[in-house]
Amino acid sequence: MTTALFIIAAIGFLVSAYAFSVEQRMKQKGFSPACDLRSNISCTKAFGSRYGHLGILPNSLYGMVFYAVVLALLWHGLLSVVFYLSLLSLPGTAYLIYASYFKLKNFCVVCSAIYAVNIALAVASWVVG
Repeated sequence: MTTALFIIAAIGFLVSAYAFSVEQRMKQKGFSPACDLRSNISCTKAFGSRYGHLGILPNSLYGMVFYAVVLALLWHGLLSVVFYLSLLSLPGTAYLIYASYFKLKNFCVVCSAIYAVNIALAVASWVVG
């Protein structure tokens, strides 16, 4: 089952890296990412909002660091630490779900994938632990 945790964390890292890449390329004129499907289904709307950053850094960068730490902890067999870290991520995930769907009235495919990964990581680490 720890293999499943590795896979979940790796997916989280890759989706966060994609989000970071999109955020960096948003600065280029004429860039249109695949995750922008309509005006209310847009990753750039979410990434560019005030909810897309904590301080001066984008959430995607924090996500990459978070999942890298989780992968390192899993590598060292520290499943209980992964469980508690995943629990700590859930309030932030809930807040971003609220902000995206209700404040921005936007569906972000990439963000939703991260929300699902965070929830899956918490559930899977609870089952394993």
